[in-house]
Amino acid sequence: MAARSRPRGGQLKDEFDEERSLWNQIRADARRIDQLMKESDEVQDKLIQLEADQNARKARGDAPSSRIDAELETQLRENIKITNELQDLLKPDNDGNNILQQLTLLSALRNAEDAPSSASRAPSVGNSKGRDRQGKRKLTDTIDDRESIVADSPGGPSPKVVISSQKDRLVAKSGGSRAGSVPAAREASAKLEDDKDDSGKDISRTRLLPSTEVLYRDPKKRANAEGEGILCRVTTVIGEGKQRRYEIIDADPDPPTPSMPYRASVNHLVPIPAPSSNTTLPDLGKGRNVLALYPGTTTFYKAEVVAGWRVSDGKVKKEEGEGVENLVRLRFEGEDEADREMSVERRYVLPDK
Repeated sequence: MAARSRPRGGQLKDEFDEERSLWNQIRADARRIDQLMKESDEVQDKLIQLEADQNARKARGDAPSSRIDAELETQLRENIKITNELQDLLKPDNDGNNILQQLTLLSALRNAEDAPSSASRAPSVGNSKGRDRQGKRKLTDTIDDRESIVADSPGGPSPKVVISSQKDRLVAKSGGSRAGSVPAAREASAKLEDDKDDSGKDISRTRLLPSTEVLYRDPKKRANAEGEGILCRVTTVIGEGKQRRYEIIDADPDPPTPSMPYRASVNHLVPIPAPSSNTTLPDLGKGRNVLALYPGTTTFYKAEVVAGWRVSDGKVKKEEGEGVENLVRLRFEGEDEADREMSVERRYVLPDK
């Protein structure tokens, strides 16, 4: 069989590099503009004071001070220099490098991303170097998640920058709640809670806690996309009831690039059992079709159990004929070598429904 490359699930980054670059440039320019405005205010105060001192001398009948005149000229030149730099940052130009044009472009990119027909703005998953699987398996595909929201800082969308009427200062306004980073607690798990739908009827829903590991299954997976989903971690629970969404990140991003958060509904997430659950999970018979995490990656693929996994003495589960605890022997679908087998931790082996 010809070599088959498989994606490594994970980060939402390349498709958003343009947005992040624009946003970082806007923030840098905004800080510079604010700094220049402050410097201009200070120079203006000095000019007013110097002019008042000179007028006071004239009112007393004294000759104008040449020192004050020289200082006035120096401060005026400094204010002109500051004003010119401000104009360069704000005025339109052919290169589109001023902050107003950058804001317009960023707004257009975000609107295009949110539009239902905008498939081209779908976030890509880890298409950097990725992780080679035995020298041949690396990222070749993307996730098409139109619910995704990328954050400039963890847990929230990029703030909006607007120009206020007071001295045309740039003000950063939050575009949404900012969720703090959550330590990766490996024992987090899902719990059930009772919610009510819009009609008041009680319905049972699965609520995932922050730090829960999940399998994210792309609801708009393309026909040529490889893998069945990626391993993520819940960072924040947003909303309640039918409006509840989960902010998730790649469970193991490629360093040094930080993992970018995005949102998904519970319908597209499958909770991963906690490590302590390895010894309490159901048996897996030989020939059982499953979804499993490919070793060394964060991508799940279809696989077949090649050695039944069972309860041993009612306490510890092992591979048949092996002494290794909590591992399942699998044969992944689409492997180059038809008889190639791999071991995967039990909790990362899920039913293929």
